[in-house]
Amino acid sequence: MAVSLSRQRDLPKERCRP
Repeated sequence: MAVSLSRQRDLPKERCRP
């Protein structure tokens, strides 16, 4: 669960960045 949350947070962060 904790990993899923961390991964989901990285997704939007990386998307914002080029």
